[in-house]
Amino acid sequence: MTKKNSAFHKLLVEQLIYELQSANQYLAMFVHYDQLDMPQMAKVFKNHFVEENQHALAMIDYLLESDLPLEIPAVPEVQNEFDGVVEPVKLALEHEQMITEKIHKLARIARDDYDFDGESFIQRFVDEQREEEDYFKSLLAVVEAEGATRFEIENWVAREIQTTASISAEDTGQQEI
Repeated sequence: MTKKNSAFHKLLVEQLIYELQSANQYLAMFVHYDQLDMPQMAKVFKNHFVEENQHALAMIDYLLESDLPLEIPAVPEVQNEFDGVVEPVKLALEHEQMITEKIHKLARIARDDYDFDGESFIQRFVDEQREEEDYFKSLLAVVEAEGATRFEIENWVAREIQTTASISAEDTGQQEI
């Protein structure tokens, strides 16, 4: 059980800042790609915006269900100006790598403090961070490929999103829309 004012409790509240900042950063990236008339890339970052908000809500739910005190933190400003197609993806990868370090620290502290509820809760984020980093590494390789046009990038992203949607539908037993 996560204890009030434990290291895990304090770091999880701090993690809310990073999740909400991530959401806002991805929202800025969505706007950037939309303005570049790259709807597939815009969709990637719009989806990540939603996902990061869901992470924040899951953390809030965990804290509330654990009867732990919580104040919603202020969120630092995000970068809104980007140069071209590559810069936002580089920033997203670097940001996800930083988030991975923070999540791993939370997992380590939960384990060290014998906070089995906290460890169980944070494990889904540990698993997801591996996927996030892998995705952005692949996306960065595509946008940095020599001679890659916006059209080729958009096609790759569209195929990747379609493949991911098909796999997700199979995993959950749902019919793909």
